Formats: sequence, structure tokens, C-alpha cells
Amino acid sequence: MICGRVGLSVAALVCAVACVGCSNSPAAGQPTIVSLLPVSADSPIPFGHPITAPSEPRETPAGSLALVVDSGSESVYALDLARGRFLGPAPRVETVEGGGLKAVPLAGYPTLVGPQPPQKAVMWQKHLFVAGGLNGTVIDIGIGPTGLGRPRATLLPPASLVLADGSSGTDASAETGNPFVSLVAMDGRGDLLAIVNPHHVDTSVAYILDPVAMAVVGRRQLPFGASVAVSGDSSSFWVATSQGHLLQLLTPRMDIAHDWRVPKALSGLDIADGKAVVSVGAARPDLPGGNAALLSVDLSTGESHSLASATTPFAGPVVVQGSGVWWVLPELGAIRWVPNQGSMRDYSACRSISALAAKSGTLLATCVGTHQLAIISLRDGATERVPAGAFPDAVVFGP
Repeated sequence: MICGRVGLSVAALVCAVACVGCSNSPAAGQPTIVSLLPVSADSPIPFGHPITAPSEPRETPAGSLALVVDSGSESVYALDLARGRFLGPAPRVETVEGGGLKAVPLAGYPTLVGPQPPQKAVMWQKHLFVAGGLNGTVIDIGIGPTGLGRPRATLLPPASLVLADGSSGTDASAETGNPFVSLVAMDGRGDLLAIVNPHHVDTSVAYILDPVAMAVVGRRQLPFGASVAVSGDSSSFWVATSQGHLLQLLTPRMDIAHDWRVPKALSGLDIADGKAVVSVGAARPDLPGGNAALLSVDLSTGESHSLASATTPFAGPVVVQGSGVWWVLPELGAIRWVPNQGSMRDYSACRSISALAAKSGTLLATCVGTHQLAIISLRDGATERVPAGAFPDAVVFGP
């Protein structure tokens, strides 16, 4: 099969969808898929055409959901945890193989949020909020008994910028004229944060939205480069920047209350119990001896100490859960459990993990290199991998 993107839509979406609803994991005793993914009877979407939902209604969930944002298909797919697969029916798309066209199903029933590739996502109550990328939007998708509702997009107005040389600019992108919305987060007060990282300048803009009205209530340009990770605590947001700063952003006035120094090669951030846990790769991964590190930062003082290190230069996302931290080590293909007390343990997942979610004895990891979602049972360590689109970039558990 020859795989490649056509504009921003179809051809690359099916690179890894050779087996629908099945796993390539060789692990013994792994979870099994309860039923195969149903495929739409509609005619295949022609090669190079935009993705469309099938004419048949989407399946009703049999259990709770997890949600995967696929940048490649500009869609969200709903993983039914009771069935062990994505909800269908899946539309078919034409791709090129052996000099001809072949119809191949997508990962599941697509809830479209395009036309540009979406980015990260966050859950709040019964709503999924998605960063709309070059669409310049934040998308709100309600979740009910029948699954995902109709997406509702709010366009963020471009902001004026003060550039490093003192000149004026804007966060509007040259590609679409809209801001590039890359990150979203919620705090305990119910405020929604959206981060714009312009491609053309080394800065970022924070937008605060009312998640009910989906209206912008404040914004400000942030110092110290692009924003690389965000997380909310009970009443504020913490933003890690590319120049090695961890900023506490208070809402609604958008004041910066604290500015702590953190390593520049930060690749993951989570907040819990007055501390930030940060995942840090080696500043120069091309040099020998550089190790990834997991650090804890006291948010009241800025003091940090090491939780763990790994003999790899690359580090990925982190999730604080209960009495420890889940830490992605992408080059090792592992997710490491780092407890507050006791021994660490590695769980096999996949390489090139872009997002991680943990809940109720299950880990979910997006495998962008293999276009899959890894489903890991913490009861026995077994791993199931299912096709998850062309570029699964975010995953969250549903309500």
C-alpha cells in the first residue's frame, strides 16, 4: 500500500488499517476484542476527497467511552470500552495500492472537527474540548447516552503581539488567517484555557473561555517563548514554556502569579497536590550520556527534586494517578510506573507515544508511529493495539 496525505484529508488515513478490529500484539493472555468493527455499506469516499460521516447511524455505546483525536482525518473516534473497539460503522476511503485504488475502512465512525487537523483535547464534565489547530477554533462536543453530540466550534479572534525586537505582530497564521490553537486545559473553577502557538514567531497567547457559553472572556500574550505543556489546578493554570519557565496563570485577570525555572527540554506536565510533575528529555539527545528525567516541582517555592531517570534521551507525557506517576519513555516503547514508595515497573506499549490517559485499571496511549491506540490492562500487563487513524494525537477517558 502506498500511503501519503492528500491535502489535509484522506489518503494517509488508512496506512495502518489493514485489519479492522484486530490486534497485532503478540503478548499471551492479552485482552480480546469482543466484536468486529462494522463497516458502512456506502460507496467508498473517492481518493483525495474530504472525509464524510456514513449515511448509517452511529452505534449506541454499550459501555463507557474513551475518545481519540485523529489529526489525520480531522475527526474524533469513540472507543467503546465494553466492546473493546471503536464505534462504527466506519466509512471506507479509496487509497492507492499496487498502481490501483483499494477501498479501506477508517478506524471507526468519524465525528468531524476539521477541515484542518485538530490538536490536543481535554474532558470536563460531559464535554470534550478539542484544540482546532489552524481552524483557529476550540470545539465543544457534548457526550450523552448515544455518544458524541454535534460539534460546536468557537473561533478565537486573532490577538496583537509584541515581538522580540519590539515590533508589532499578530498570532494569525499565514495559512488560514486564524490563530493556531494547539493546547487546551481545564481548572477546578471551570475555566477553559486555550493556547495559541503561532508558527511564525516564538511566543504564545493564552485565551480563557467560558465553557458553557463558549465565549472568550480574556486573553494575554505569554512571555518566554512557545507554550509546550499546560495543566490546571484547583483555581489556576500552569504553563510550561520553551525557554524553561513554569508560569502560574490566574483567571480571569490573566495575571502571572509565579514564574519558576524548569528545564527547557520539557515534554510533559501534570499537576496534583501542590506539585508539578515534569517529564524532561536530554537537552542534546545527539550527545552520549544524556538521560531523561522525571522531576517534582513544589509550586509554592519552585524547588525541584528528582523522582526518576531513564537511560534514554527522550521523555514523553506524564499522568499523576493516586500514589504515583505514569511516565512515557517513547524510544523504549514503555510506560513506566513511578510510585511514591516501592519499585518502578515498565509496561510495554509502543514507540512514539504522543498522549496518555489512565483510569480504572487501564492505560491508553496513542501510537503515532504505528497509527494505533495501545490499550493496556493493569491487572495482567497485557496490551491490545487497535487501528486509530492516521495521526492519533490525543486520548482522554469519557465521563
